[in-house]
Amino acid sequence: MITAYNITKPIPYLLKSNFLSHRVFPYGLIVICLFISGCLDSEKYQQSSPVDPETVQNAVHSVVGRANYELARPHSILITPDHRKEFGRGEYVSLATYWWPDADSGKGLPYIRKDGRVNPETMTDQSNLPQLIRMARRIEVFSAAYRFTGNDIYAKRAVEQLQIWFCDPKTSMLPHLEHAQLIRGVNSGRSYGVIDGWWLVRVADSIPLLKSSSAWSSETDRRLKAWFTHYINWLTNSSFGIQEKNQKNNHGTWYDVQVVTYAQYLGWDRFTIQYLDTISRKRISEQILFSGKQRFEMVRTRPEHYSIYNLYGLLRLARIAIENGMDISEPDFLFSGNLRIAYLELIDQVGLKNPASFTKQFDETDTARIWYLFLLEAHLFFDEPATRHNLMKFVTRYPELHSRYMSAYPEIVFQMINQAEKSYASTVSSSNIPISLLR
Repeated sequence: MITAYNITKPIPYLLKSNFLSHRVFPYGLIVICLFISGCLDSEKYQQSSPVDPETVQNAVHSVVGRANYELARPHSILITPDHRKEFGRGEYVSLATYWWPDADSGKGLPYIRKDGRVNPETMTDQSNLPQLIRMARRIEVFSAAYRFTGNDIYAKRAVEQLQIWFCDPKTSMLPHLEHAQLIRGVNSGRSYGVIDGWWLVRVADSIPLLKSSSAWSSETDRRLKAWFTHYINWLTNSSFGIQEKNQKNNHGTWYDVQVVTYAQYLGWDRFTIQYLDTISRKRISEQILFSGKQRFEMVRTRPEHYSIYNLYGLLRLARIAIENGMDISEPDFLFSGNLRIAYLELIDQVGLKNPASFTKQFDETDTARIWYLFLLEAHLFFDEPATRHNLMKFVTRYPELHSRYMSAYPEIVFQMINQAEKSYASTVSSSNIPISLLR
């Protein structure tokens, strides 16, 4: 579905001002709009989905600008929080999201649950979660900037961050989540903490973009694959991993996404196919009602947020299944709904609301980003005018969000840009761009 492109062939003219602001750019943008909005097969959408000519330009510059900002910042390093001295070097520690100090207890222990209310303490230096998030975001934006520009400086910084977090024995994280989302005064970790690993999915998605860089080495490749091999073995064999696999809501979905994503990265094709066919197929049928509602998410305190988060994961699993020659989107159970019905129901449920409104303060899951990625996954999976139109409505209504999150799927954007390049390459002169011009 996503056409690979020679990563060693940058498209520097895309970022040159004479392409982005001169008369050539509108023609290239027409091709991009045709691809993303479905105009190639529907005159209706050609007329009803206009795009601001600056949208794509701003999005590309946003990614490169954020990468330039990160170039001057130090890498993210795992540091054991002071309050958990008993944990050793390299052990990831985080705090339960919805658990708060007990005001009726002298020291606030044990913590008590307040569902849907994010404890701001979880995003301080008392937890490794902020460091994990920062690491994943740096690698994602560096790899995307490298993909768009071909400039090795971005790949070099991404590889350095990968080596610090996963490869260097002195600084690397141990490949397990035994102490994730612990509850103070209650335990030293729990199975629900496995969901913290969804940030590592971004890392696994980014790694292939870096492999053609001069910064990449066979030793880095070997060490990364060794780390993810140990981690996926922990996921599938540890008591916490098995408990999370048995969860029926979004926790189970994102457990599947982790396992399948890492297995694909490691080249475990047979394992991936078998897992999708036996586990993920059943999960879709269990979660989606005949009405299209998601039975385990609609009962939560933030049903829209969790429904978006969960269905994005299910669509991702279904797309990976299609890429492996399977369709797991149809229900196996009587009175279950399919992914198309769930997609339509969620589109209707969210309506014209800004998805950013579903994200609570201190919550780093960022519902607006997930909604954008959900629409992209729907476009990739269903590939029809209606899904392209919904994606285009989001892009045109929230161009700043499109600019902010475009680094998540650089290959898709690169494909659109490549179409413009092929159509109008004869009118554009290419030359290398110094990094100073991209700031």
